[in-house]
Amino acid sequence: MAQYSTIITNVGAAKIAAAISSGIPVSVIEAAVGDGGGAFYTPTPDQIELRGEVWRGEIASSDIDPTEPQMINVRFIIPPDEGGFTVREAGLFDDEGDMLAVCNLPDTKKEVYASGTTGKLTIIMHIVVTDSGALIFEINPQFDGVTPEEMYSAFSSHNSSDTAHSNIWAAIDQLVNSIPGGLYTKQETDQRISDGIYTHDIDPSAHGDVRIGLVGLDSRVSNLEIMMGGGISTNPFSVTFAALSGLAVTGVWNQSQGRIEF
Repeated sequence: MAQYSTIITNVGAAKIAAAISSGIPVSVIEAAVGDGGGAFYTPTPDQIELRGEVWRGEIASSDIDPTEPQMINVRFIIPPDEGGFTVREAGLFDDEGDMLAVCNLPDTKKEVYASGTTGKLTIIMHIVVTDSGALIFEINPQFDGVTPEEMYSAFSSHNSSDTAHSNIWAAIDQLVNSIPGGLYTKQETDQRISDGIYTHDIDPSAHGDVRIGLVGLDSRVSNLEIMMGGGISTNPFSVTFAALSGLAVTGVWNQSQGRIEF
């Protein structure tokens, strides 16, 4: 048997059975907590009250457990200005003052807000009945609250929902659709510029006049290299004549080579 559990009292079981038979649900209007008389104990079905009641108040919420259709989760909240006791037990009471269900709890210290600790203490009782419609709960929603886990879960569900802030999504879609085609992000633009420059550089037809000029310049540079690169004795060029008739030549006769050098 579980160390901590909720049981239906004998009175509660009789009233629930009558409610199922008659179709008239039992009205649950209050919850109470106690200190267990100063120590942990295991509740019994014959209990008609808590061993040491220290607080009683309205119910904040009730709902069917999403994983177990016969389980009802009942939430009640002890306000900040109540405290100075240890909670070890809790019970649910109908409009006739009868305790229908009771549970034991791990020792939970409830301080008052003035003592410097945070205020509210939320308790959830889980009640299993054969027909959840046999009980009707009188709820005061102003006492309802959420745990940090529930709040973060709600935020996560909201942020991941494709229907959240539909008006903003519609405005974004309208803006995107109104942008003319052919526009790119900065990264896309930079890449396209780089690709265009590369394509231009390797195109053999790009700047034809400059290419022709470079060819002529290269030819002239080659001639200069021939003229400036050889010594005077190397005879860097030669001239051939078909005939020597009427030709006057001035130069230096190189007897060993059998030639005139200029």
